[in-house]
Amino acid sequence: AYNKYLKDSSLVFQLKADQKKNESESNLALNLKGSNVLNFYTKANKDVVKLASPELSEKVYSIKTDALLKKLGMEDGNAKKKELENLTRKELLQSLDAYFSLVKATTTKDNLTTSKGKLTFTGFQAKEQEVTIYSFRPSKEDVEAFTSKLKDKFKEGDPLYDYLLQVQLGNVAGSQLGMPGGSVSSSAKEEAKKEMDESFQKFCEDLNRTGTKLEWNVYAKGDQLLKIEIKGREQAQNTAAQESSSTEADGKTTDALGVYSYEYWKEGDQVQEALTMKDSADAEGSGFVNEYSTSGDQTKGEFHTIGGERLTLSYEMKGDTKHPLMIPYGTYQITYEGKTTPIEVTKGEKGDTNLVIKDLDLTGGETATVTLNGAKGTNIKAPTGEEVDMTNWDDAQYTNLANELSLSAQKLALQTMQELGLMGNMLGGSY
Repeated sequence: AYNKYLKDSSLVFQLKADQKKNESESNLALNLKGSNVLNFYTKANKDVVKLASPELSEKVYSIKTDALLKKLGMEDGNAKKKELENLTRKELLQSLDAYFSLVKATTTKDNLTTSKGKLTFTGFQAKEQEVTIYSFRPSKEDVEAFTSKLKDKFKEGDPLYDYLLQVQLGNVAGSQLGMPGGSVSSSAKEEAKKEMDESFQKFCEDLNRTGTKLEWNVYAKGDQLLKIEIKGREQAQNTAAQESSSTEADGKTTDALGVYSYEYWKEGDQVQEALTMKDSADAEGSGFVNEYSTSGDQTKGEFHTIGGERLTLSYEMKGDTKHPLMIPYGTYQITYEGKTTPIEVTKGEKGDTNLVIKDLDLTGGETATVTLNGAKGTNIKAPTGEEVDMTNWDDAQYTNLANELSLSAQKLALQTMQELGLMGNMLGGSY
């Protein structure tokens, strides 16, 4: 009878972040059957990090931020975080424009053709459309010239390169939450840079090898872009799918390049979009279809996957108000393997927001309803107590603290189970 113990129980996470001050404060609270049983508090800025759990210790532990970073084998990431913040949206867009210019410079009257055709959307509502098809078929020289220019540009110091490196290191998420430092070890940065450089090098090699076997098609109606498609040249020439993995004249085996496409169609208030990946033009492949309509401040639609076990998300969103998890107000239904889970995001009684997940499966055939409550302007009460500075501690002192907190946690768990009547249930009886 899990619901008996889940009633009036909650896990509450509060977070206050100030990006300008480079400071964050948080508290994680566990409530069981209406009683608050455990809290874990943290406060961090560029100078100091404080930790406390009143139920486990009467003390508040602190350590200087630079000492903590050094203890963890990490360097001060403030400089890197500053660099990241200086990568403005405008600079990133300018960098992307420069990359698009490289692509545009590759097209010539010899490798770009225009034709008329018809397009039937992957979705089930749009009608067949008369379209203009722009087909790009690069030569070996075109591809090699493009990758050479790409290699010259995509290096450390380029805004896009630097931004993607920070994303890989996790600094972007940290800066958005106002976390201090955005710190990483020198070895972690070098490893991330090495992995990204190797991935990019492989991408260029693969593009040089397969680029001439690709056809890039853009479908448009007037000035409206409807579909972008990348597919194997053999497929474009209506060659059987298996021939795309046959033996070439030089005895080497070619790759099955498949078909990759993104489609977008808008008619009135109805929008349909799809991303698909197929081994051949006739295969079902995998991907997703998203169809929705907008009327006033209400958006209603359905998202579903293609290929394999189908996952469907039906949604009806209202207005632009969102839960702190960035999910808009409205109703949702997730269906997978025959099981439907309803979700509702609504305004709470105190101006807060509730995200309610219903019919979650538990063991023994039981289900539960989970509510995630979110609110802006949260008030976090900092624990009081004797402050202990851990800045100059050695490993033995940290080990002793970990052991003390572990024993306190065990005692708290036993005490809580007895007070809430959980111990008797575990032993097969009742108190």
